Amino acid sequence: MLKRWATTAAYVRTWSPQAVWRQVLAKLVRFFMQLTWLARPRLIKNEAVDVVDESVETIEDDKADEKPPKDADEAARIGLANTGNTCFVNAVLQCLVALPGFVARLDDEVVRVASTPSGKRGNHADQLELATALVDLLIGLLPASALSGFADDSHTNGVECSPVVADKATQPTCASKKRKRDVSVTAIDRSRDAHAKRLRHFLQAASKCSDLVTPVASQQEQQDAEEFLGFLLDSLHELLRASPESSTEVAKATLAELGRLVELENECLEYLKNCLVTEPESYNRAVCYLGDIRQRRFLKDHNSFITKFFGGQIVRGSQCCRCANLTCLHQEFRMLSLSIKSNRNSQTLEECLEAHRNLEDLTQDNRVYCDGHCQDKTNRRTQVLVQRAPEILVLQLQRFKQTRWRSRLEKVATPVKFPLGSEGLDLTDNMFMRDSAAPHLYELYAVCAHIGSVLDAGHYVAYTRQSVCANSSEVQWLKFDDDVVTAVDEATLRRETLSTAYLLFYKRIEQVEKTSENSDGGVNAQGDSDTVLIDDRH
Repeated sequence: MLKRWATTAAYVRTWSPQAVWRQVLAKLVRFFMQLTWLARPRLIKNEAVDVVDESVETIEDDKADEKPPKDADEAARIGLANTGNTCFVNAVLQCLVALPGFVARLDDEVVRVASTPSGKRGNHADQLELATALVDLLIGLLPASALSGFADDSHTNGVECSPVVADKATQPTCASKKRKRDVSVTAIDRSRDAHAKRLRHFLQAASKCSDLVTPVASQQEQQDAEEFLGFLLDSLHELLRASPESSTEVAKATLAELGRLVELENECLEYLKNCLVTEPESYNRAVCYLGDIRQRRFLKDHNSFITKFFGGQIVRGSQCCRCANLTCLHQEFRMLSLSIKSNRNSQTLEECLEAHRNLEDLTQDNRVYCDGHCQDKTNRRTQVLVQRAPEILVLQLQRFKQTRWRSRLEKVATPVKFPLGSEGLDLTDNMFMRDSAAPHLYELYAVCAHIGSVLDAGHYVAYTRQSVCANSSEVQWLKFDDDVVTAVDEATLRRETLSTAYLLFYKRIEQVEKTSENSDGGVNAQGDSDTVLIDDRH
């Protein structure tokens, strides 16, 4: 509502033929807004706001009196201004800030790449500018208790900011250059003006790398938060992944190792063809071994901090219904997409995960060619399980579906109850190798919620888990509605996100490896004897 009145004042000031009336109406608007507090309207498509409007700046200054979360450490946490349909950006960034260790580890990697000679890091100038602007912005959003991870001087030796094409008068001072890692609360400018400059810097950098963000605020359209998160992680991955060495010796060694991995992969595939599905132990180890080989091949070109933090591996098994031939495909992922049933009154996240791992029959037009004994298209049964669980598990609830009679994606508003607080999420049943003695447990740290009925409109908000104060195990949940930050309890969080939760960010509680490398670079997998890839798990 504030921005609507501000835009109205700007409109009158532009078109009124009398200067005196422009001044009178502007003063009336400011006076009225000081006396009245109304709920803000949801930003939807084409309701862009020009951030350089003087009346907006005046009203934003008046909003500085709003009460932030009451705790001292969280008082420094302020939201991000919506510069015009950028709530999808704000919500995703707040979720990333909430992930323990993410900002500090990202900062380490960006500083490392920035200090690398330009000839060795490739043509990634725009991505480096994006990453630098992102780190500066995220560090400014951290609570004071999280700044202890930036106490090492080695993080900033000789680091310079990437240039910004925007007006130098509005360009923020590079935090990476200014920070000496003896960071205190006063070392980072947390004023609204500083946050606004860092946000503009980031949006300008993002607009050079993706069409999801436009450099002109008035032309920005609402976008999909999941798509923006994917773009951001892809850009960071491309910048931060290890550069291949150029020396002849290293290149020859790399090719030799890749050749050995290819040979081992072919041996595993041949072994799988002779395995008996009725004896799971005969192929469990082969599938794990094959997944390890494929992951090592993948990491040769895709080893990065993003892969280590968000990366996991799924195995998609396919069994011929005629000859029982088993094939498996391994695939790396950073996000699991879970379907929601639109005809249900309610659903749990565990039920969504169960549907993800359930068997699927491929028949009729969906039959697949069997390269085993059949050498023909046959009916098959498939199943998808997780072979390697990531440190950060990002779950996307498929809230939008394509209708037959409309071109727009409509919202699936089925309530989905997900674990939070002390409940924890157990991913063990979705793992290829299950072990009840070492469950794969996760705890929730952030929720990105979509409010609205269609994908290309509506409004995004973020809910993040924060420590009440430094050195305290007590936590609270904060709701980030752009630049409005409020504390909410778990009951409120659950009520407000039952039908709106879109992206869930879980962090693994314990990392228990069930595999160990052997001399051939493979793994010795251990698990329950009843663990099979093709299995009716109901």
